[in-house]
Amino acid sequence: MARCAEHPDRDTVGRCAGCGRPVCEECVEITDESGGVYCYDCAVSSQLAVIADREREEAAVPAPAAARRRRFGTWTVVALVVLCLAIAAEVTYIAVSRSQKKARAEVSAAQEVVYGRDRCAMNMQAVREELEVARKEAGEYPAALQQLADREDALKAACTLTGAAYVYESRGTDYELACPNPVKHGAGALSATSTSVPHATGE
Repeated sequence: MARCAEHPDRDTVGRCAGCGRPVCEECVEITDESGGVYCYDCAVSSQLAVIADREREEAAVPAPAAARRRRFGTWTVVALVVLCLAIAAEVTYIAVSRSQKKARAEVSAAQEVVYGRDRCAMNMQAVREELEVARKEAGEYPAALQQLADREDALKAACTLTGAAYVYESRGTDYELACPNPVKHGAGALSATSTSVPHATGE
């Protein structure tokens, strides 16, 4: 049986669907619906790719068209007819413009919820990386996030939207990390563990 690329003394449970390296059970970060396994690096890359795609979609939304003014000719009978038609067209334009602005406002509000959740998830991922560094140094995860006070990312161990500190529970060899305000991100929960990247549930 093949040996794990990171732990040569261990048997593998499969190959990473992203990079193809053989991985043992400890090295498996996530498992997809089809049963494919992903190592830590590929799982994070996949998450960041999804976020980047959403950012590109936002940039592709066209801005509202600028209002246009109309000029009218001399006060003749023909000009009066043209004026009436122009007024009717202007009223239609205003109605359509208001409808478009309202629709875009609703889309923007919904997008902001998603992007706010993505920003918080990326911040949680940064905290996870600091926790991994601490584990490698001490042999286990810290009992509280405050123990990371000397680390740069520890200062960001809070929801990027509300500023409330993340909920953290350590059991030495693993942990659970969660956003305290998932409803603000349009989800029932936004959490991560020592073996899974930040993800939302109950959307």
